[in-house]
Amino acid sequence: MGTTITGTVTATTTISTTVPTTAATTTAATTSATTTAATTVSTTVATTTGATTTAATTAATTVSTTVATTTGATTSAATTAATTVSTTVATTTGATTTAATTAATTVSTTVATTTGATTIAATTAATTVSTTVTTTTGATTSAATTAATTVSTTVATTTGATTTGIGVICKNIKITSCTPGSSWNSTGITVAGVTGIPGANSTLLNYVNDVAIDIYSNIYVADADNQRIQRFASNSLVGQTVAGVVSSVGSSSTSFNFPRAIFVLSNALFVSDVYNYRIQRFTYNISTGSTVAG
Repeated sequence: MGTTITGTVTATTTISTTVPTTAATTTAATTSATTTAATTVSTTVATTTGATTTAATTAATTVSTTVATTTGATTSAATTAATTVSTTVATTTGATTTAATTAATTVSTTVATTTGATTIAATTAATTVSTTVTTTTGATTSAATTAATTVSTTVATTTGATTTGIGVICKNIKITSCTPGSSWNSTGITVAGVTGIPGANSTLLNYVNDVAIDIYSNIYVADADNQRIQRFASNSLVGQTVAGVVSSVGSSSTSFNFPRAIFVLSNALFVSDVYNYRIQRFTYNISTGSTVAG
């Protein structure tokens, strides 16, 4: 049996949908089960869409066809199989100055197929044909957009601020003022030792390594090669050994092995005892030192 179904749907634009369906079913009535089911489904969808003046649209057309064929199992009366062809057509209607709209139209067709009776069991054949067509027309263009970002920076400046809560106590510090434009005297005055003469007595020095002054204006000299610290009173060229033993290298609390640097406080003298790898501390007018580091 041949069946032709023609459906026409109009939504703003014309959509012509032709679904030729041929269902030929032949059943031979014998003592054995012989069933021939030939089902041909041909669907043609023609879609005409008007042009738009806006951004391009994408039309998706899905055609899903299901054919179910049932053959009744009897020994007498023929059975009728209902074949349903369901077609969904997505139609895009051209917009004028707005976005296009899409109308969905469903065409449902029922085809009746009569099959002669046989002496075998009933069979059901289900055939599904699904077709998806995606059509993209035109392209859209977006205008460039420039975003301006402003960064504001605030700088706080305080002028003439008064700081409280922090106190600095200075003790025994002498400050000497200088007349603008003045300079040091270019001619030096010898306050300790004798120029060009090394020695180990109380007026001579041998390899002077460091000098310091206490609050009483006494001059302390690290007389390295003589292994001692000499103190010279203000305006005196005769020194006094306040730490170390002259020309004697040792590691006891009263001796040095190359005293290099000194630091003087009001009541203490600190000496860097290089090759004994230590820092010695001497109380004022006491020649026995104590190790405070190393």
